[in-house]
Amino acid sequence: VYAPYLEILEYEGLAYKVVRRKGQNMINKEKLAENVLENYDYSGILDEDGKRDRSLYLPPHTENLIINYSNFFVQLALIQHRDSLYAEAVKSLEAAHEITPSYSPPIELLGWYYLDAGDTTRAFGFYEEMIERTPDSVSLRYRLAGAYERVGRFDDALEQLEHILSIDYDNRDAAMAAVGMSLRLNMPGKARQILATWTLSHPEDLGAKQSLEDIDRQLQGGTTDP
Repeated sequence: VYAPYLEILEYEGLAYKVVRRKGQNMINKEKLAENVLENYDYSGILDEDGKRDRSLYLPPHTENLIINYSNFFVQLALIQHRDSLYAEAVKSLEAAHEITPSYSPPIELLGWYYLDAGDTTRAFGFYEEMIERTPDSVSLRYRLAGAYERVGRFDDALEQLEHILSIDYDNRDAAMAAVGMSLRLNMPGKARQILATWTLSHPEDLGAKQSLEDIDRQLQGGTTDP
């Protein structure tokens, strides 16, 4: 997506930023890796196995401070992932998640990074566990739907998208994705049902209305659900 614009884009924090001259805002990845992996001391935060050290009580204000360590690991993971170092990126995100389990970037990204590292079981297991904790999380269900789509489990992806619509019925992205997923499953009737429901509550959406008319023409031509 960003490839045509990389000459004017730099990472700043967790997002790309348009810059006039590259090299002024970029993170020094070598120095970041050196600090995160060699110089910083995680005593009282992580144990020798990289798990959260629960032997010491940390007051709430300290918990708010150590999120900075999580962010450093996230920054490192983003760079490693961009360099196709998927296993290393997973380790960095896992550390970030251990330090601050409620911090959203590791939660959102870790399942996808497991997929990129070839571990589908952990990818799905992680997102399913996170969704059990926050069942109404639209973003996590999007992530899980995308993960299912990547491995060809379109019916499971559709189920997640429909659940999103049951939580957020004004979510156009989820509605259109569900329509597309239904068509991939050769279920134009299902796609029509989703579009009809959407256009009924969103009559101003002319694009969706046109899509509904297109599907109606397909169905009139003899295409039916299997």
